[in-house]
Amino acid sequence: FGVEEGRGGYEMGTSLLEIADERGDHIHVLKDGKAEEADGSVRFEFRPIAMKQSEYQAFNEAVHTDWKKQSIESSSSPSSVAVKAEKSTGGGCMDGDCVVFEGDAFKLKARSEYAAHRVLSELESAALARCVRYHLVRGGDDRLHLNSNGVNKYFCPPTQLDESCGVVLRGSCTCSPPSPAGFAAAERLLYNLWAGETTVGNAMNAVRARIVSALGLNATETFEAPEVVLH
Repeated sequence: FGVEEGRGGYEMGTSLLEIADERGDHIHVLKDGKAEEADGSVRFEFRPIAMKQSEYQAFNEAVHTDWKKQSIESSSSPSSVAVKAEKSTGGGCMDGDCVVFEGDAFKLKARSEYAAHRVLSELESAALARCVRYHLVRGGDDRLHLNSNGVNKYFCPPTQLDESCGVVLRGSCTCSPPSPAGFAAAERLLYNLWAGETTVGNAMNAVRARIVSALGLNATETFEAPEVVLH
């Protein structure tokens, strides 16, 4: 779920409204009686599936915070030199020029299609990670509930940790954080749900099939595979 390199070049052949609209239903353009601002900018917010309307503002605030943190971290990487050079020549946009957060919604005001797609992809990535964390702590008992420090009863956060720092995973459920591979798989599945490329029912059927296969219970001529019930 990243921007296609070179998509749209460095010119605005497509309006920001069209660019935002085509990303999917999880990005909701706030038209408020007018599609675009006088300067061509577009206001939008993330509205993930299965999330209450009353939670949208807090979710978007968290996405903005995560995105800014990622931007600061990436600015110190070796590749950031090339990115900054690209921005200075008009291929991208300097911090705050592409998108700003106005307290309740994002305002997209990129000067090129490439810049618009790039910043929307970055925001989508932050939204996906935040949304996976949102879903991981719902639908279970109080062992999943997070305290003010963002950890559950086992002092584990609903996000992957850097295993290179000596993290010890004590189990495979609520007493351990998700692995980087597991979290990435959850992000890919959620993105496919957002994009309409799969359904929750199909995703659950795939899990059932994997369990049957892992346990060696596949159907044969004389054996009917059992039905796996997920709780």
